[in-house]
Amino acid sequence: MNRFGLGPSDVGRLIGYNHASAINSNKIVNDMLLTKNTSFVDEIVKWADVFDEVLPNGEVSSLIIQQRVDYLLESLTSDRLEKIYALGQLIKKYQKMTTTLDKVV
Repeated sequence: MNRFGLGPSDVGRLIGYNHASAINSNKIVNDMLLTKNTSFVDEIVKWADVFDEVLPNGEVSSLIIQQRVDYLLESLTSDRLEKIYALGQLIKKYQKMTTTLDKVV
């Protein structure tokens, strides 16, 4: 769970469950992988293929980044105008970066 900087509570909110369910699910997956439960691993591989088709890796990363930025903005300020300003500054920064990258390529 922490691989993407999200704790059990964050993961629980993303999937619509509480943090205890996220912790328990993580424990079950780890146990099944450690015991090399072939049925479980086969199902994980099948689902991984489905997710790759439905949500390519870039989209999953994008969703995680969006959630993290949203939580960060919420924790820093509740002022709507400050959030808009901060996002505008990020857009300017990334537009400059992509322009620079386009010139390099």
